[in-house]
Amino acid sequence: MFGLRKKGNTVAIVGCHRSGTSILAQLLYFSGFNMRDSKRLLVEADQENPTGYWEDRDAQNLNNRALETLGGSWYRPVLFVDGWAIKCKEAGLLSDISDFLGTNRNGFLFKDPRTTVCLPLWLMVNPKIRLVYIIRNPISVANSLYSRRVSLSCEHGLWLWAMYNCCCIKDGAYNIAAMTSYEALVSNPVHELGNILSAFQIKYSNDKIERSIADHLIIKKNMNAKVDTCYLSRFKWLEEFWYLLENVSNAYKIECEAGLGRERKKVEQYIGSAYFKNNLTQLEEEAQASFCRLYEITSSLKKNG
Repeated sequence: MFGLRKKGNTVAIVGCHRSGTSILAQLLYFSGFNMRDSKRLLVEADQENPTGYWEDRDAQNLNNRALETLGGSWYRPVLFVDGWAIKCKEAGLLSDISDFLGTNRNGFLFKDPRTTVCLPLWLMVNPKIRLVYIIRNPISVANSLYSRRVSLSCEHGLWLWAMYNCCCIKDGAYNIAAMTSYEALVSNPVHELGNILSAFQIKYSNDKIERSIADHLIIKKNMNAKVDTCYLSRFKWLEEFWYLLENVSNAYKIECEAGLGRERKKVEQYIGSAYFKNNLTQLEEEAQASFCRLYEITSSLKKNG
């Protein structure tokens, strides 16, 4: 364990499912970030996440409640439209999130990808939450979601990737303290982790980071081996979105406020364009069959369990 937390910071790791949020959470934990009571973490390893999910049970439950209250789910998130605050308040979510965030006055790190699509709720309770945002190539995410036990269609996975990243930029762009990509984290974890620790003014040394990675982390460097990048050309608008997100991530690393502002404005304008919205709607329509199948599976699990 090394590094000192800057007291008072509550930090959330955000990004789409299968984008590397678990690896990132593990790296930051072993870099000295507090993650509340370890017994509450969903650290059970399986074939999909051999080193555990590193998700806070309470955060996951709060996000699931929020999405269900608004008529959505993790696999079909909904936009926070007019009236959402009243519904969430009536469901007791505002007070429960306040209690969750108040469990450690010195601040802590928590991870649940669903937070990405529930940011308006979390930021209403605490506007000062700082975000560490991780992105990953959309085809890689779609492939990973397809290969899971409850597989999503490729169209569903791509739509989910677009929704999660769109929500993060739209609702949390100005709370992002650091940003990286799965590809960069896998290829050069020491450099990427160093950039994140610097953003939080945490002292570190490359030697200690390397030892922590060697002792605690398993990174599958071949996870992108089967990605068909040519397939993304069918979704030119998604390829453009990915390119813009990479530019924002790179702007964080060079610590140029003016450059970051320009790149952030570009991606904000892009996701607000009719071109992006129309393509997102069309992709959602293509994913309808997958939505229905997952709804039937989850409904059956709830009924039987």
